[in-house]
Amino acid sequence: MKTFPSSAVTRIHLRLYGLSNYQVRKILENIQGVRSSSGFKEYPIEEVKTSMQKRLSNPRIKESTRKQLDRVLFLLNGESNIVEVDFLKKLSPEQRLDFLYRQLEQLSEKEEKIRQETNALIQKARQVVGTQI
Repeated sequence: MKTFPSSAVTRIHLRLYGLSNYQVRKILENIQGVRSSSGFKEYPIEEVKTSMQKRLSNPRIKESTRKQLDRVLFLLNGESNIVEVDFLKKLSPEQRLDFLYRQLEQLSEKEEKIRQETNALIQKARQVVGTQI
């Protein structure tokens, strides 16, 4: 699951989480954005959350819109069901590299096996198509 930056968001962030252009415009209409070094206007998360809560308090908001706003507000609050864990944290850098290298080799072997199976299926399909012509 994606997470928001810690202090500010852009219109693009909000759009990426499924809000429509209209919803984003209504949420950000009274918030002063600051142009960042990347060229996009950034809006303080606390102000965005306040604006979203105000919007949610409007009884005329449709249920589908309410669900979208709730989901984005949930993400803005930093709540998520995903916990990042570094399983390699206790390993030395050499052990990490060795582990990752072995994992890469295993995945490469699996990829090659799948590629061979796919090529065999393509050959069979070509033979079947060739006999039907």
